[in-house]
Amino acid sequence: MFLGWDQPALPVAAAHLIKHYVKGGVADLRPATVVLPGQRARRRITELILEEAEARGAKLIPPTATTVGNLPAKLHTNTTALADDVTCRRAWSLALRSTNRSTLEEIFPKLPDNSDLVAWEELAEILSGLHQSLAGEGHRFSDVARICTSGPLFDDGPRWRIMARVQERYLRLLQEVRLADQFEDRMAALESGVDSFTGDLWFVSIVELPSVTRRLVQASGAKVRVLIHSPEGPEAESAFDDFGLPSTDYWNAAHVPVTNEALHIVESPEQQADTVIKFLRGLDSDYTTEDVVLAVHPRSDVVPYLEERLRACDVSPRYAAGTPISHTAPLRLLEAVADYRDDLSFLGLAALLRHPDAAPLINTGAGEITHLEAINAADRYLNDHLPHRLKSNLPHGRKQAAQLPRLVYALERSGPLSQLKGYKGLSQWMPLIRDVLLTVYGDREWDRRRLDHQGLLQTLDQISTVATGLSTLPESLDEECPGSAAIRALLLGLRGEALPPEPQRDAVELLDWLEIPLDDAPVVVFTGFNEGLLPESVRGDAFLPDTLRSLLGLTNNQARLARDAYRLTTVLYSKTVVHFIAGRRTIKGDPLLPSRLMFRIPEEEIATRVLHFFKRDGTDSVSLSLSDLGLQPAVKSEFIVPPERTLKYKVPNVLWVTDFKLILGDCYRFVLKRIYGLEYVDDTAQELDALPFGNLAHDILQAFGQKALEYPPAVDITDAEEVGETLAELLDNEVSVRFSSAALPAVALQVEQLKARLRTFAEKQAEWASRGWQIVAVEQRANGDGVEFELPGGESILLQGRIDRIDYNPDLEEWALLDYKTSAKGESPEETHRKTTGEWKELQLPLYRHIASGILGEDGKPVVTFDKTGEAGIKLGYVTLPQDPKKSGFKVAKWTEPDMASADEKAREAIRELMKGSVEFDPKVTKPNGRPGDELEPLLARGWKASENDSDIWDGESDIEGEAR
Repeated sequence: MFLGWDQPALPVAAAHLIKHYVKGGVADLRPATVVLPGQRARRRITELILEEAEARGAKLIPPTATTVGNLPAKLHTNTTALADDVTCRRAWSLALRSTNRSTLEEIFPKLPDNSDLVAWEELAEILSGLHQSLAGEGHRFSDVARICTSGPLFDDGPRWRIMARVQERYLRLLQEVRLADQFEDRMAALESGVDSFTGDLWFVSIVELPSVTRRLVQASGAKVRVLIHSPEGPEAESAFDDFGLPSTDYWNAAHVPVTNEALHIVESPEQQADTVIKFLRGLDSDYTTEDVVLAVHPRSDVVPYLEERLRACDVSPRYAAGTPISHTAPLRLLEAVADYRDDLSFLGLAALLRHPDAAPLINTGAGEITHLEAINAADRYLNDHLPHRLKSNLPHGRKQAAQLPRLVYALERSGPLSQLKGYKGLSQWMPLIRDVLLTVYGDREWDRRRLDHQGLLQTLDQISTVATGLSTLPESLDEECPGSAAIRALLLGLRGEALPPEPQRDAVELLDWLEIPLDDAPVVVFTGFNEGLLPESVRGDAFLPDTLRSLLGLTNNQARLARDAYRLTTVLYSKTVVHFIAGRRTIKGDPLLPSRLMFRIPEEEIATRVLHFFKRDGTDSVSLSLSDLGLQPAVKSEFIVPPERTLKYKVPNVLWVTDFKLILGDCYRFVLKRIYGLEYVDDTAQELDALPFGNLAHDILQAFGQKALEYPPAVDITDAEEVGETLAELLDNEVSVRFSSAALPAVALQVEQLKARLRTFAEKQAEWASRGWQIVAVEQRANGDGVEFELPGGESILLQGRIDRIDYNPDLEEWALLDYKTSAKGESPEETHRKTTGEWKELQLPLYRHIASGILGEDGKPVVTFDKTGEAGIKLGYVTLPQDPKKSGFKVAKWTEPDMASADEKAREAIRELMKGSVEFDPKVTKPNGRPGDELEPLLARGWKASENDSDIWDGESDIEGEAR
């Protein structure tokens, strides 16, 4: 029976059903079983039947409504209990592993270890999917092997014969536990006989019907009534078969009347969303949100942009595909727990600590540390010690980082995480995994009226369902595994599941385009009108290429094209307004092909349409911002970037000599970092970054200096070989304490690199000492709070700093104030302290003169004695340890007393500016510096990138600044 296509299919079908069964004011539809393509259409037909009955004033006794996928269950009675998906996957996995590995490698060239339960479960899922596809058309793997010998371009029979043996083993395993595979059970029902079906089967706009389902319908003797969304006419008989399925030959040649007015070609996904909004804003005011539906594809990049644009219009988007359950908090938590339990990796623990719901697990394991403290401790511990595994004896850590070893120890001794150690059967693990979730979510107060609570509870229900299946596995299908593998097996059982979207009034629906033909909204806008999305196609299948699918009678690309051509035609004729938007490129900039259905038009029009797709005349490819569209973000951010235009602060009474580089370069940054105390610590380090690398070198050189100061000296500083051996020994000892054997692999390489630098330093040190220079002190800072630094007008401020090393040459009666540097550039003091114009940009070394005057020995007397007028010599310099040994050495500045005076004046100028107590944000000065690890970048600008011509590129290392430590 043909419904025509001048109206949507479902309202007309509902009216047809009521008219067929109404009698004496009662519409008794109990004899009817209505079969729909999907669940959404099934729910909608029920609503429409009720509305139609009410409109006729008839009392309704509703029909049974089902989908094509669930129809077989209504056509025959199972004689054996059916295995659920969890049990089937377990049986496939065991069937695979019971097959000889060398034989199995003909199917899967690279097999996982026998102990890798989850990897085998994933292979099992592949075979399960093939089994379902083939069984729907009545084929077993052995049938495919037989067909392969004669049909395809090459004989893939050997692989399929091996898979056939695995399939036989799979079915035997289920039979041994008195369970049946539902797809095999349907084929068996056809062989043994099907019960008679009483009542009427109504097929409504069905476009796909598996062969086994068709045969079950025929064998049941059911009276079948087919409602086809198409007009009746002379071509109707050739356009559809007896079940109303579209003819591949007919629809692959049929015109699809997509007009030029309805077609829009744009460049990017963002522009597709812009075009949708422009179109919706131009709609007649008579249309409401309920009248509009947007067609999207699950693989399309357009959805996030559409949602943003709609919210900016104060319109709620409702994406019918819902939220993948893998994105929900409970599953993310279980995944993090599994990563941690896998091998006690630091990254696994870091991910677990960062989960917003993890606090109860942390408190259960170690109640004295809060959630945020645990995250901070982990980040600092990583940057200090770079652990890879948490199994061996961990270094103790210092300050906040010291909390991490205690936390790991506590988590391993008590709480639900400690129960996930060792090996148990899958069924035995499920209660323990539930305990983890109960610890996290069990004490919450739930309000089922809250939408976020509803979603969380639905997620926990789905987890519980799969966990129940695993906990009740038959003994022969159970298997011992680690706790992490059990969690992953549980997560695998939830793969592909989604939470339905929240119900929203006045929302615009975003539907998979396959749902559009049976949606009754009058206005539809298609996005992603591109090949591979619409029509859908499958290419490069490793097991069922298109040629083989054709021989087996499975849906192939030609059938998909015909199906989609028919569906699209019904939309074009049954909707009031239809628009198509095609993109030229993906979000990554990859080119897209136009849909073949775009060219189902008269031949003389095809060339023009091809040019339309590839022509870039600027009319359709202009990217618009929200303001261009007359929109504002639906929710205004509470963050201000940068945080404040004017920063007010309390002027510090002590400045470190290293502060002046930041004050002179960018006072706004100085206030944020030094006064406001902003710092950034994360868990991304994979090697020693600049500061930890420099600190390690600094600590070794400090220990070396202390050995030289012992009495008698523990090292001869004039002997390069002895200095080198001492430094190597000190480094090995420090590394064993600081990093342990569980450090990340890059650490060992960096330690060897540092040894090479220290060997070069040993040669330079011996040469320096041979000229009469003696080490007098190491790691010295001014006593008390600092040294008074006078300002004009009688004011003063305290200066503080730590001098890495102080040397004295009695022959020359000169002092040297030295700072260690590991920068790869090996720059001289002049290069780091002054611009090419001579202007000071750094004051650390010149201000060391003031710090030195405040360094007192144990006897209370100054360690460094020199005449401030410059009559006695004092040298300022670096000890550089770059990668290039040619740049290594003792580099002394050639500054004069006037230079020092100008440096002091520059310091006073900076201090006077700082004493204003406020600083203005200047985007030309305060911006991300383009270097890795710029902690203030998120606050200062978004998306700013250093120019390729920027000469100040980070070299991967930094100067050692003891004060910053």
